[in-house]
Amino acid sequence: SIPNEGYENVYRFLLKDGRHFWTSSVSERNALLNAGEKFEGIAWESPLAGEPIYRTYSSDGKHFWTKSLDEFKSLIKSGWRDEGTVWSSRNQTSGQVVYRLYNIKNGNHLFTSSSQEKSTVLSNSEWRYEGVSWLN
Repeated sequence: SIPNEGYENVYRFLLKDGRHFWTSSVSERNALLNAGEKFEGIAWESPLAGEPIYRTYSSDGKHFWTKSLDEFKSLIKSGWRDEGTVWSSRNQTSGQVVYRLYNIKNGNHLFTSSSQEKSTVLSNSEWRYEGVSWLN
């Protein structure tokens, strides 16, 4: 679907290895579709301008997204690869909330704007709530 004016879509995939992946890049989305990864839909709309969301990549194949420049720099220092700014978030105090959840068993993160999905996932004792990641 076409995003609202001043916004771009952020696409969500469930990868074959069981990890989730988000991207606002249409070419990256298309490459994932062509590779047979499971497209779960548009996760949210992200403003074209605002505070940056950074993406990193670890040597064990995990991606991580954060709004925190300090967290981003800390990950880079510890060996994660800098994949740069991938989209923006609102720099206001209101907007669509994106929650961050962490799986203590496999180390995966889940980002969701759905409070219902957040509650469902947290009903599994392997998941922990890490707070609001950013606003869209």
